[in-house]
Amino acid sequence: MSRGGLVTLKHLLYDVNPTELYNVAARLAQETENNVDVYCPEKGQWSFEVVERFLFDRGMKCTVASVSNGWKLDSPTFLKQNPGMVGFIIKETLESFVWSVTTWTTAHTPIELTEMSRKLKENDSVVVHKMWMPLQSFFVKNVPFHIMTDKEPYVRHECQPSSCWNPQKIQYTNHRSAVKKYMCAHKRSHIMMSNNKEIVLCQPDETGWKTNTILNYEVRPQEEIAQQAAEALVEKVVRRIEQHPETNGWTVLAHAMFCANQYLGGSIRLHEFSSLTEEELKTLKDYEEGMRQSK
Repeated sequence: MSRGGLVTLKHLLYDVNPTELYNVAARLAQETENNVDVYCPEKGQWSFEVVERFLFDRGMKCTVASVSNGWKLDSPTFLKQNPGMVGFIIKETLESFVWSVTTWTTAHTPIELTEMSRKLKENDSVVVHKMWMPLQSFFVKNVPFHIMTDKEPYVRHECQPSSCWNPQKIQYTNHRSAVKKYMCAHKRSHIMMSNNKEIVLCQPDETGWKTNTILNYEVRPQEEIAQQAAEALVEKVVRRIEQHPETNGWTVLAHAMFCANQYLGGSIRLHEFSSLTEEELKTLKDYEEGMRQSK
């Protein structure tokens, strides 16, 4: 790993003065109360934590890409389309990979996608991306924007140019009807479609249908991707039903599950839909039979 930090950063960004990394290592040691040797064991060597902090201080985040031979993100082919994408790093060796016009490269040579994917998946790795890129257009146009999260659907983090976009947390929990009315007024129907390569989200546009790839099968097994999509959709449907009981959503979900079960060749047994035990059902059936015989 000799001078790996400098080689990695040069490959991802530009030439870095070693003093800058020594300063980062010293700062980390001070913050964590560890010895600086933890982050710089020998002259010219730096740990991944030093590289990660150096990048973060410059607006770039290291997001986990793979852990224990499991891929956590969309495929490299899909990720490289993101204008905020910088590259990949293997944490232990600090080996880096960057998309360069027509091919992926290491710090020294080009590398095939399949070989790079294997290396990334077999080692704990991260993807480096510019954190500010999704918001850049708002800053350039000097317009306000707000951010909402799935965990807090009625909370908005509102950012105004007058405060240099300092987020102000606004609570809308007690204004659900107003929020719902607003969402309905701006609703557009979406369709999710999948093939043997990807899952795409389709939405109507003034000129036709606009599609965006939301999941890609290139690195992860298709069954794993499909399971992830199914679990996310079921969670969203159940949450929607619980938030809006007036929509009769459980009936819709029951019909959907019935169709899925039929398509997969699953069997249907009446007692599975009853709160009665099999013994109680038998007693009821015997009673009905007795009633017919007595007529």
